Amino acid sequence: MSAPFGSRTCLRPSTVMVMNISYDAARWFQARGFSCIGTKVDNLRECTSCPTGTYGGHVNDDTCQACPRGGFYQDQVGQYSLDGTSMNCKNCTEGTFVRDGSGKDPLSCKVCPTGTNKNGLAGFRACSCLDNYFRRDRFDKCELCPQEGVHCKNDYMAIGQGYYWNWSYTNIDEYKRFVENLLTFNDSYKNDTTRFNGSLPIAHKCLKSDRCANDVDQITGNCAEGYIGWMCKTVTKNSSLYLDFVVLVQLLNISFWNLQSF
Repeated sequence: MSAPFGSRTCLRPSTVMVMNISYDAARWFQARGFSCIGTKVDNLRECTSCPTGTYGGHVNDDTCQACPRGGFYQDQVGQYSLDGTSMNCKNCTEGTFVRDGSGKDPLSCKVCPTGTNKNGLAGFRACSCLDNYFRRDRFDKCELCPQEGVHCKNDYMAIGQGYYWNWSYTNIDEYKRFVENLLTFNDSYKNDTTRFNGSLPIAHKCLKSDRCANDVDQITGNCAEGYIGWMCKTVTKNSSLYLDFVVLVQLLNISFWNLQSF
């Protein structure tokens, strides 16, 4: 005996729906989790619900957006941004992330790598580093601070007060861009600067620790006012030490001429 209301098919939450509808109707569906393309028939578009791992509804964009790399996934089809700009993906559980993005379900979320804080949400990275750890890749492990003279915070390594390190021009520019990107905690970070491929310099203890201030730029490092050069050894003309020396010389000259006048 047939069902009273005809045959029915139950769809899974992951089942993608496809339909051919008018252009005007397609605009409505595009804002509600569907991606639409033109067909050979005038005023008819083929619309497909955004699959798992994605969401739709972005303003001026009729494509489905992948859930970003980090602690996010989407296990339902046809999901969309409620305000046309924000992301509509679910959070992985604490301490887990999706390395390559487009997470389709909770099983896509894997344990964050070594050296990371697994007691919080991953966000837009492979979990934040533990205290006194740094990373070379936004989506990879964190390493323990390797040496005296540096400190590690917010996922990157910086030079400490009283120490000096010498960068190559290529590495310092790349590392600064990498750190700037690490300090971007939302989805506006740059995809082409998620990894530092260069070498980190060794920190050397300055003979006069107060000369290596590193209080303005902890990536490049900086000398205290009045000092420049390797290990901040060179005294500049505006240094108080230099000015004191000039005054001393002048006083000695005055004393010398006074002695000669007797």
